[in-house]
Amino acid sequence: MRDPADPRSVRSLRALVLSLALALSAATTASAESSYLSTWRSRYPNSKSDDNVINGTGSSCQLCHAYASSGNGFNAYGWKIRQLMSSMSLSAAIQASEPFDSDLDPTASVNLTEINADTQPGWTSGPNNTLYFKNGTTQSGINPPPVQGNLDPPVCSVTTYCTASTTSIPGCVAAISSSGTPSVSNPGGFQISSGSVPGGNVGLMYFSDKGKASIPFGTQGGFVCVTPGFRSKPKTSGGTKSACDGNYVFTLSDLSSSSTGIVFAGNTLNAAVWFRDPQNPDTFGLSNGIEFTLCP
Repeated sequence: MRDPADPRSVRSLRALVLSLALALSAATTASAESSYLSTWRSRYPNSKSDDNVINGTGSSCQLCHAYASSGNGFNAYGWKIRQLMSSMSLSAAIQASEPFDSDLDPTASVNLTEINADTQPGWTSGPNNTLYFKNGTTQSGINPPPVQGNLDPPVCSVTTYCTASTTSIPGCVAAISSSGTPSVSNPGGFQISSGSVPGGNVGLMYFSDKGKASIPFGTQGGFVCVTPGFRSKPKTSGGTKSACDGNYVFTLSDLSSSSTGIVFAGNTLNAAVWFRDPQNPDTFGLSNGIEFTLCP
């Protein structure tokens, strides 16, 4: 039997104690990380923001932390939660962080908007991130970790394209335009207008998420500007027959109620207007097209 006083026994005992201490520390850290993540997931069960972090980095830690090993060093979202936890519980702090735009992304989306869009509330593209440390120091100019998916919600871009037909009234051409932001959280706030058309007729919007088209249609120089998909319920233009004072106005609500599964943040839609024009040789008219990417 080896003498306990033997230096080799002492070294072996120290090694055993150190191994147990490290194992206990790792188990405690894993438990803490698990509790943070489970609390976050309980509030956002449908978000894929955390899954995108795990799939990209192999760890959930960088949802809030600067490094995959957790510890000191936070991204802007994690730092905001840490600050709020000085006066409230973790669950309350996560909720209280929702209205802040922590990562200062180009779309100015608040944390909740980013989470609902499956993007990253704590990271934005390029060397535009700041790390925060417990001693009060910061480090700017940081690139994001290799997270899967989009870091930020899409920019709400809107463009017009294609060619409208002539109508029965010289100079009266349906020039499509829009107002407001194509946001799925405010579907009535984005309006698409046909512009001035012959009054007193019925028209509808045809639209899809299958891309642009440019197919000559009819005898009046117009084109089908959208790859076929859906069409809205008909509307009347208002105005007076034989006068260029009609106008068709559609919203995202109209498109959502007339389609299945395409009106969601990040999706790009194309749309155009078809309308009756009885005095026209074709008896109908066509607007040009509009393309827009939907925001949260």
